[in-house]
Amino acid sequence: MKDPIRMLRQKIEEAKATQDANTLTALYKQYEDAELPPHLMVDKARAIQLSDGHEYQLESAEEILQMALENDPGCLEAYVELGYFYYAVNDDPAWAIKVFDCGMSRAKAFATELALGKAKALFELDQIEAALEIVNDPSFKNEQGFERLREEIVEKNHPI
Repeated sequence: MKDPIRMLRQKIEEAKATQDANTLTALYKQYEDAELPPHLMVDKARAIQLSDGHEYQLESAEEILQMALENDPGCLEAYVELGYFYYAVNDDPAWAIKVFDCGMSRAKAFATELALGKAKALFELDQIEAALEIVNDPSFKNEQGFERLREEIVEKNHPI
């Protein structure tokens, strides 16, 4: 038997081509018992918000987005969608700000780790100027990993 999530993904791609949210929500309803990965939960919540409401109530979108974040707190697109849901649908900008702040904090942590990894790789390739440009970026000024790498680069290129 074929993997139900794989089948669902294929059908979702076909349904997205029609740009019909009702087709998407009907499709998700067929696979109601399937355990969806967070990115598909976000897709489902988007479809619910854009649909006519025959398959799901609008409140279901909020619940699904919250479940996506419970399953994967690093799912940045779920923070975006849930923040906009609170802002535009629930008319609760104060709560939306909290959700956006949480997502921004997660995004910053990911961006910091990405930048540090890139700087290390550049240093390994002896692309010293490019590595220094990253580690000297003011937005990473107080990050320990960046300080250690900066010291290592300076020590290697300007030994005492």
